[in-house]
Parts: sequence; C-alpha cells; structure tokens
Amino acid sequence: MSTDTTSHDLFQYAPAALWEVDFSYAKTFLDQLPCQNEESFAYYLLEHPDDVETIMSLRRVVRVNEAALGLFKAKSREQLISHLPNIHTHDGMRIYLQALVDMRLKRKQGELFLPVKDFETNIIPVRFAWRVMKGYEDTYQRMVFSYTPGDRADVKLQATPLEVMVREVKNERLIRAKLESEHQRLIDIVESTSDLVVTVDNHRMLCYLNKAGRQLLGISDVEDITRYTIADIHPQYFIEKTFVHVLTVLQTEDHLVTDVIFLSQSGEEILTSLATVAHKSPTGELLFMSAVARDVRNMRETERHMQQMKDEIADIYRLNSMGEVASGIAHEINQPLTAVVNYASGCLRRLRTDSVAPEIFDAMEKVVFHANRAGEIVHRIKDYLRRGELQREAASVNELIESVLSLPQFQFLPQNMMIETQLNHDLPNVEVDTIYIKQVLVNLLENAIDAMKHDVQQLHHLQIKTLKTPKGDVVVSVKDTGLGIPVDMHSKIFHPLYTTKEHGTGLGLAISRYIVEQHEGQITVESKIGEGSQFDVVLPSSG
Repeated sequence: MSTDTTSHDLFQYAPAALWEVDFSYAKTFLDQLPCQNEESFAYYLLEHPDDVETIMSLRRVVRVNEAALGLFKAKSREQLISHLPNIHTHDGMRIYLQALVDMRLKRKQGELFLPVKDFETNIIPVRFAWRVMKGYEDTYQRMVFSYTPGDRADVKLQATPLEVMVREVKNERLIRAKLESEHQRLIDIVESTSDLVVTVDNHRMLCYLNKAGRQLLGISDVEDITRYTIADIHPQYFIEKTFVHVLTVLQTEDHLVTDVIFLSQSGEEILTSLATVAHKSPTGELLFMSAVARDVRNMRETERHMQQMKDEIADIYRLNSMGEVASGIAHEINQPLTAVVNYASGCLRRLRTDSVAPEIFDAMEKVVFHANRAGEIVHRIKDYLRRGELQREAASVNELIESVLSLPQFQFLPQNMMIETQLNHDLPNVEVDTIYIKQVLVNLLENAIDAMKHDVQQLHHLQIKTLKTPKGDVVVSVKDTGLGIPVDMHSKIFHPLYTTKEHGTGLGLAISRYIVEQHEGQITVESKIGEGSQFDVVLPSSG
C-alpha cells in the first residue's frame, strides 16, 4: 500500500472531524494588515470585522473526513465544504480570532475551545486545533483543522488571551459609549442654554465658547475660538483689577460668583453675573476655569427703574402729605401765634402805665408756652418732610424699649400710673434705624400717658409687650387704660395734623406710621371707649 493511500485512509477514518484547508490566499491578505504586536493586532481585528470576513472567504477547503460529516450532520462533503464559513457562532468567531492572530505572528499550530453549530443549528462545544503541514510553513497552503467534541469541563481549557481581551474591549466600549452619550448630552445642554459658557486655560487662552456666548460677543460660529484670549473679550481695566482678583481667589477657592464685564467685538461693554469653577491638578495647580455668565443689563436696569419708581412714589407720598400738612398749618400755627400777639399786646399796654401788675408774669409765661408750641409744630413738620436714607443696623427691640424707658419723662410718672413690661427674650434682631424706632416708641408711650391723665383718682397701667409672629416678625405692643378711641377715628388718627388731644399737633402718629412703613413694617390700633387703646408695631426680623 502506497504512502499516499495510507495517509488518505488515516485522514478519512480518523475519529476527530478533520478539514484540510488551503490558507495561502488568506495568509497573504492577513500578512498585509498592520501589526505592531499581538495585542494591537487583536484590537485591529476587533475593530475591522470586514477584514475578518475577507480572510474567512479566502480559505479553500480541500477535503473533509467522515467524522466531520457526522459531527456537523452534513449529507455530503460538498454540502459541508460549502458550509465552512457558517459553522462558527458569534461567540465562537470572536474566539477564532485568536487563531488568526497566531497565524499573523507566523505560529504553526494552535488549540482553542469554541462553540460551533451543525446543519440542524445545534450548538456544539469543541476543541479546535490547527496545524500547518510540513513543507508549507511559509505559504500555509496546506493546513489541517481538527474539531473534537466535548464540554468545557472535559477539555479543561482556560479562556484565551483574546477572549479576555474581547470581554475587556466590550466593557470598554460600553463605558466609552456611555461617557460619549453623557458628554454629548452635556454639550447639547450647554449649547442650548441662553447663558454664556466659556472655558479658559491657565495661559488665559479660550478653549471653548458656546453658541449663546458667541452671539453675545459677536463671534461667528465658524471662527476658531482657541485663538482668543481674555484680553479679546474683556476691557483692559477689568483684566487689571477684577480678573486678577478672580485668579487670586481661585487659587484657594474652588468657585466664585461675581459681577464681570465682557467686551463684544463691536466694543460694547456687557455686565454679567459670572459663576466660575476652578479645575485643578491633584497638587492644587490651577489648570483651567469654566464659567457661566448671565447678561444682567436688563435686570439691573429694571432694578434701577424700580428703585427710581419707589423713590418717586415716596416723593409723591411726601408731597401729598405736604398738601395735607399745609392745609392745616395756617390754622394750627395761627392760634398760638395769635395768642402770642394778644398777650404781647396786653403786656405792652400794661407796661405803658406806671404800675406793673403781677398778671404780666403769668401772661409772659403763656407767651413762652404758645411760642414753644408753635416751634414744636414747625420742628415736627420739618422732620416729617425731611428726606434721607435710613441708617439701618441689627438691633434688639427689647434693648430699644429699655433705652426709651430710661428717659426722664418715663422715670417720673404721676403716682397713679405704672409701667409694666412683658418682653419676650427669644426674639430675633431687627434691621432698623434705631433713632427713628426710638422716636416711634416715645410717641406711642407719650400718647398712652396723655390718654390716662383724665382720671387722677384711678390707678392706670401702661403695658409694653414684645412677641414673635409665626412668620418670625417682631411685634411691639403698647397698651394703656385710658379713655379709648372711637371706632370711626381709628383710621383718621394716623393722618397728618389730625389729633384728639387739646394741645396736640396731629403729627406724632403720622410720623410714626411713616417711619414704620419705611422699615417695611406696619402699625395698627385696637381701642374700646372706656377701656383703653393698644397700638401694635410689626417689624420684619433681620434673619
């Protein structure tokens, strides 16, 4: 029996499924692909499935044996030979790439565990072995592929380096895809916002400027933003002062919010509110800055306009009050001045005689009294109409009350009057002009004392109480046991020059209401005839 016949019989009747393959065309194509090392070539194959498909199509099956027909359940050799490109599953094909890597590196044999499928689409785990036949080591023209069935436990093969690499690459791709998706989502958000978003490196060069920023500064979408420096988008005086301050702060802080002026390409200065974040190296070195800037020109102009309107309204209120005041000035001042004239005239007539009557002294005292009263009216009118800024400071209402009660007029009261205090010591501070609020307290206390002077036989109580509202505001309550105020007069008593007292000026409560409202507070009254009155002053807390 010839050697060829013996070799043929050994091939045909071998227990393992055998394929003889001409791999020379595939090897020629394989050798043309870029390869620096095993890992880089494995990555190349993973990234270029079209080249892998070309390699598989260039293989030529020369013959298959009987065991191969049985393993793959083929009806004929022709059917099995034509089926060669389709025997590998998707997972099996990824493992098969290890064999292509080995062939590219001129290895002559190898062994892998991989799944294949037969003509009935059954998945079969096999040990796949390949070897270049002797004499064909350079061309790979004659190769033998061997498929031996068995489960993974039987073959006891570990995952190939390429299998591990495939898993790592798959995970890496998933992570990369997720990061790219998140990155694109953030870019979409940044590009769609109406605020300017800019990134600047530590050399003061712009790295990025979003669409809204380009529109605000007049920079076209096609222009290369990386050629711009901060000197191109900010006034020089800003860079010399504010930007240097920003850099100094960011050396120790991670973020900063401040007002910043940008400069458009047309030379227009743009006021913005800028939030800056510092990006630093692990050693704390400032690498670059990201910032979001909002154009606040319209908002600041609106704020200025609103403040101007408030001032104008206050002016109108003062002018209206002046009109009310002026209407009563002639009458109110005329009475004491008329008395001054009458008493003075009488004194002159008496002084023309030789004798000086004792009544002259009484008349002169009345002259002084009414002249002082006229001066007080004028003084209070001037205070009420005077325009000026409140000098606010955080203060304790209880301390203000104690300071007022230490004044002489409240230390020496008639014997039938007592002052009681119920001060809540758990009150927040208020932001007030202490002088003006003290004046309000003095006015209320003096009014309460005047209201209780009608009956010197009865014991009267003047109660001062402080408390906190559910909203956190502070309330000062002044309650007397005087005559009381009729209901129809409750709203009138706060009008300028309206008074219920015989010698009142009608300005005390009007001034008090104006002062309290200037502090964003309110003053109210509750009163019953014969029982007394209670005035409540509500002031917002400084917290």
